Amino acid sequence: MSTTGAKYPTLGQTISESPWSDNTWSYPTRIYADDGSSAYITASTYDTGDQSRVLKATGFDFSAIPDGATINGVIVRVNTWYANGTVSIDLAQLLNTSKARVGDNKYATPEALSTSNSNIKTIGGDSDTWGNALTPDWVKNANFGVGLGFLATGNNADVYVDYVTIEIYYTYEGPVYDGILKRWNGSAWVKEPLKVYLDSSWQAKPLKRYTGSEWVTVDTTGV
Repeated sequence: MSTTGAKYPTLGQTISESPWSDNTWSYPTRIYADDGSSAYITASTYDTGDQSRVLKATGFDFSAIPDGATINGVIVRVNTWYANGTVSIDLAQLLNTSKARVGDNKYATPEALSTSNSNIKTIGGDSDTWGNALTPDWVKNANFGVGLGFLATGNNADVYVDYVTIEIYYTYEGPVYDGILKRWNGSAWVKEPLKVYLDSSWQAKPLKRYTGSEWVTVDTTGV
């Protein structure tokens, strides 16, 4: 299995999506790096029972994932904490190519934050697709990402997010360079006869390889 490593977003937005619609985020674009500069909610009206607007992180660069790869799992990491009051994270959900939340909400049961600014929530796993049938086209789309929401469990609460990363695990069974010409049929690599244009038509011709003493024909019949 291969991994993209942890990637940072290039776009952060604060979006009102019921019930995550009470308090907006200040500086949502500060989630791009581990640099101590945070998106935050510090409004005096962020009180018990209030839910933050959805903090959406998108614009991840997963261009290295080959077309035809299988997406095995997704890990999201969020550096987040609270000060004053108390706060729980109650939303972590992947986004589709329209930037809509889809699949599993990993915090359908809210989980309390700590006051440590080094706290990192690690969500998902190398074999967890969050209830989605993810594809390379999906995760390489600029709108793919994660939506996060937070629930105030104390009055006059403050919550911070320094950065968000996504790491994708995938497998790829590409062409085997064994002297056999192959093509991708949408689900597997299959042998492909070599053809040349001759006498007004395409004609299959044998593919040959050198054994060290002679040229021999390679089997390019379908599998």
